[in-house]
Amino acid sequence: MPSILKSRMALAALIGVFLIPILSSSLRGLTHVLTCTGQVETPFTVIIEEGSDPIVLSATQLIAGEEDAICGGIDVDFQARSVASTRIALTVVVINESSDPWRGTIDLELGRVRIPISIGLVAAGSEEAETVVLNLNEGESEIAGSLLIGP
Repeated sequence: MPSILKSRMALAALIGVFLIPILSSSLRGLTHVLTCTGQVETPFTVIIEEGSDPIVLSATQLIAGEEDAICGGIDVDFQARSVASTRIALTVVVINESSDPWRGTIDLELGRVRIPISIGLVAAGSEEAETVVLNLNEGESEIAGSLLIGP
């Protein structure tokens, strides 16, 4: 084998080794650079029984004097409503109370399944909302989430 071919094969192998981490990584639905992560403190429990509409349960604890903003001025509000016998519409509202624009994604956790919901750009002093319809199995399902934001 000519030496030029050997050196080219070695170069291709070296480049391949550096590309393995890039090819095997996952962005988990992110469309922006991640600079801050915060847990959303409004979990939902949905109970689905045959022959009736879904029952949506939620509880939020408020403590006087405690700030509930995430990452220096971002607030998240979940709203859920029944759509059909096994479906709920979950609306995520992101409120930006800071002086900087942010790009946001909600990492929704439904049991072991993670669903990324892109909120997009939230200008300073404004809010953005995104609604997703979830098909749930009969029984009890817990829905929680994390806010992933970046510039």
